[in-house]
Amino acid sequence: MRIKDLTLKKVGVFEDTYINFRKEEKPQNAEIHLFTGPNGSGKSTILQALAAGFNGTYFDGGSRVQTLVSGLETNQTGYLNSRECLSIANPIFQKLHTLGRDQYLRYRSCTEISFNNGSFVQCRGCEICNKIHIDSHSTLVDEYRSQLNLATLPAYEFQFAVFCYSGYRAISYQNNNNITNEEVNPLQNSLEFIKPIDGNFTIRNLLITALLKRSYALQENDQETTQHYNHLIAGVEQAISAIVGYKLNFVLDLQPIKVLFKTDEGRFDFDVLPDGLKSLISWIADVAMRLDMLQWKDNTPVFERSIILMLDEIEVHLHPAWQRKVLPTVQKLFPNAQIFVTTHSPFVINSVNDAYLYRLQPNSTQTTLVAEKTSTERSYITEIIETLGVKEEFGEETQNLFDEFMSLKRAIIHNETVDKAHFREITNTLMHNQDSPMHDIVQLELNRLLRTAPAKAEYVHD
Repeated sequence: MRIKDLTLKKVGVFEDTYINFRKEEKPQNAEIHLFTGPNGSGKSTILQALAAGFNGTYFDGGSRVQTLVSGLETNQTGYLNSRECLSIANPIFQKLHTLGRDQYLRYRSCTEISFNNGSFVQCRGCEICNKIHIDSHSTLVDEYRSQLNLATLPAYEFQFAVFCYSGYRAISYQNNNNITNEEVNPLQNSLEFIKPIDGNFTIRNLLITALLKRSYALQENDQETTQHYNHLIAGVEQAISAIVGYKLNFVLDLQPIKVLFKTDEGRFDFDVLPDGLKSLISWIADVAMRLDMLQWKDNTPVFERSIILMLDEIEVHLHPAWQRKVLPTVQKLFPNAQIFVTTHSPFVINSVNDAYLYRLQPNSTQTTLVAEKTSTERSYITEIIETLGVKEEFGEETQNLFDEFMSLKRAIIHNETVDKAHFREITNTLMHNQDSPMHDIVQLELNRLLRTAPAKAEYVHD
C-alpha cells in the first residue's frame, strides 16, 4: 500500500494544493518525503491530512457501504440509513474552512488521498456531527479502518499498517509490574501523533513482553520463536545503537520485573536516560513491537512489512549528531516503508540521498508542491541558507551591528553624510576579537572601501 498523492482544498493555509509523491527509485530503500518551512506554513497539516485518510469510521446518509460495519442498519438498497452518522474526530477538522458544498454538491473544504492501486479516499467535515468523515473508494483502506477501533486484537490479516509519532510526545515509561495485554488492539491510538498514556502499551510493557517471550521460547527449546524475538529485539537495539553511536541492549531484571538499558558504562533505568535516547526508544521500539503483535498476510517478517510512517519533528530532544543518523537508520530498518517527515533541522534534511524535499511557504498560493531530491553532498550551511531560509550568519546582536556597518560603508562610498566617530565605533566593536571570523570579514570590507574610495581613508585611519 502506497500513497500516491494528496489534494488539500480550503484546509488550513492551503487553498487548493496538490502534492504528488514520487516513488523511491531504489527498491532497497524506504521512500522518504520531507516537509520543511517556517512555522505556520502547513507542514503538520499535511501529516494530519494523510493520517485522517486512515482514521474516521463510516459515512452519513447516501454513502455506499463497502465493508461490513457492526451495529449499523442499512436500507434495502445497501445504503446507510440517513439517521446514522458515525465518525471520529481528527485534528484536521479544526482546519477545514467550511463544512458546506458548492452548487455541484462537491465539498468545498476537503482532502483527498489516492493510492498506487487507483483507489482513493476523501476526508471532509460533517454538518450533522461536526467531525471528520471518510468518503471511501478503497476497499483495502475500508478494511483497515474497520480494524482500528476494535477493542481486542484483530483477527484480520494485514497487508499494511500506519503509525504516527511526534517528537513532542510525552516520554512515559511507567514503572509497574504489568506486561502488555496482547488481547488488546495494538492499533489503538496508532494515528495519534501525541499518544495518550496507555497502561497496555507503555515502552516498558512492550519490551518486557518481548523479552519474556524470548526467554520462554528459549526455555521450551522453541528455536523458531527464539529466533523471531532475537531478530525483533536485536533489530531495535542495533537501530538505536547506530543512531547514538554506542552499543545499547535491553536486559530483563526480575527483582522486581523491569527492563534495564545496558551500555558499556553499566545498566540503567529508563528514568535516568537522556531525553534524546528516551525519545528514540519510545517510538522506534513502539512501532516495532506493535507491528509484531499484528497478524500479517503471507507471514512477512516484521521489519519487511509495508508500513506508512508519519513523523512530526522527530529531531526534538536529539543532538545534531543523532539527528543526522535517524533517517538513514530508519530507512534501513524498514526498507518497505513510506515515510513522511516534517522537520526544521538541516541535519535531518541533509542526512539521506534521494529523499523528496518539499519547501513550504506561509500564505503561499502554490497550487502544486514540487519535490526536489536531497543530497548528502550539500553542506549544512547550504541547507540552512537555501532550504530553511536563514540568511544571517551570526547571532542577532552581531548581525544587526554588521548590517549597520555595511549600510554606513555604502553611504560613505556614495558620498553621503556619515558620522565618522560612529562608524569607527561600530568597526572597533566588530573587530575587538582578532581570533573571530568577524574580525577578518570587517577587515576585508575596509580594504574594499579603501580601494573603491581612497579619499575616504579618514573613516578607516587617523
